[in-house]
Amino acid sequence: MYLTYLFLLLFFIKTIATLFNVQFSNFQYFFNFFAAVVVFVGVSSFYDYSISHILLAGTFTALFTVLINFLILKLRFESEFINELSTQVYLYDYLVAFLLSLFFVDAVNIVNGLF
Repeated sequence: MYLTYLFLLLFFIKTIATLFNVQFSNFQYFFNFFAAVVVFVGVSSFYDYSISHILLAGTFTALFTVLINFLILKLRFESEFINELSTQVYLYDYLVAFLLSLFFVDAVNIVNGLF
């Protein structure tokens, strides 16, 4: 249920942002970062986690979400030049980037716990 809440809230926030054209503005990366932080911290605060762990995990997850989303978009734009694809809304790329960043932060946490 935890991941379901995260994804549904992010999907809702990004859909509203697409409606108001935030996705195509100059501050989209700040919006993506703070949307991920607010959703992650908001949902995690209902569980029995330490606030410092929530803030650290939320910050790193949001940072990696923005970076991975940027890389996915760069790859997609380069393939558009080659394949001449039409423009699309890249909402699902953001959710895939969020999922990959969750896996990456979790993997770093596991490696950190081993040593």
